[in-house]
Amino acid sequence: MSLIDQCNEITREETRREAVWLVSRMMRYRVDIMSGLEEEVHGLMEEMRSHGSRRRVRRISRRIALLTARIDQLAQDSKYDAIHLRGILNAAFAGQNDGRENPQDDAVRYIT
Repeated sequence: MSLIDQCNEITREETRREAVWLVSRMMRYRVDIMSGLEEEVHGLMEEMRSHGSRRRVRRISRRIALLTARIDQLAQDSKYDAIHLRGILNAAFAGQNDGRENPQDDAVRYIT
């Protein structure tokens, strides 16, 4: 069941807004985690350049491979959530008038 289907099953509008907020916060959390992992990869790259031991280089390269796989998985999860969140928000705002006078009238920018 997709996020859009799950959101459509929620009956109360307040609960639906909380669900959308929760998904957007999870996406922001993933971005923060990814930036931390990228900094760790950068630090490991610097460490690998400074040490000449083959064993150390192999160990660091394995760690970098694990971190980049984790970053890729987080990016994939965020992309999935972003696609569905955009669909949910566009569906929720489709019934409103098309005059975009407030910044809150843009479904995607409203949560950022």
